[in-house]
Amino acid sequence: MSTNMNKLETYKKQIQADFPELTIQDLEFIGSGWDHDAVQVNDRLIFRLPKDSGDLELESVHLHYEVKALNYLRGRLPIEIPQPTHVSPSRSYFGYPKLYGVMIAEDQATPIELNRPALLQDWVKVSSQIHSAMPVETARLLGVPEDRPDFSLAQRFCSLPAVDKAVREYTAKVLADTELFIQKGQSLVFAHNDLRFQNMLLYPEATRIQGLIDWSDMSIAPIEKEFSSSSWSSEELVRAIALYPKSIIKVIDLDQVLRWRWLEDVSDFIELTDANNVDAIEILERLCRNVNINLS
Repeated sequence: MSTNMNKLETYKKQIQADFPELTIQDLEFIGSGWDHDAVQVNDRLIFRLPKDSGDLELESVHLHYEVKALNYLRGRLPIEIPQPTHVSPSRSYFGYPKLYGVMIAEDQATPIELNRPALLQDWVKVSSQIHSAMPVETARLLGVPEDRPDFSLAQRFCSLPAVDKAVREYTAKVLADTELFIQKGQSLVFAHNDLRFQNMLLYPEATRIQGLIDWSDMSIAPIEKEFSSSSWSSEELVRAIALYPKSIIKVIDLDQVLRWRWLEDVSDFIELTDANNVDAIEILERLCRNVNINLS
């Protein structure tokens, strides 16, 4: 039996026990992230379940504000978002009606041809609508946490002798510049915090964003972090920042966007290395390529 089949059987028993009124006729594994797996029930419900059930109290706190925020945003955005209709008794996971749209895979062919300039404009429009739909004060009242940067993984990276010296020294500079940026003060927004392609649902008929999924990383964060967690290239980020409404945020620091992105890659490298995941090699190769570009 494959690992996914074993997981599916476990998830089926868990969902059935938590929602006895739900008759599960079909269960399909549809995706996996850092902390959660997503399964589809009867082609109509999506459940996002934690991979590790070790800290249910933390999951419960997280789920509490996520559900409250999603309910607050319902009807306030022109796109579809998850509507939690099945919240587990342990409050460690929830299910929601399946959203319409085509999912985009980061590095795979998609059923539709992407018009990146048009999609970029749509991304800016949607992200700015998210930021304006929920004021920071409201997010705090709902319990949404403020982003607290943890630089411990990046600091570990800087001390790895096996990593090229130029990459380590550049990372140390990025850390120092980021700490200075934080000290100066930042423009905070309510952020989805993971606006990558794989969390967008598009209209099949056109390159337009129909929905956004996986709001588990939502936080009160500097606007630059929202941009750094996107799938856009450096050149596209310049255009995205130019298109962003100045009535919401007047200045978005491109250099800091790229610093956050660098630190995210470094942290991912450490986590994947600790997990003996070969994908860490690809990240390190990208960091080595980019440091040569940044230093040239």
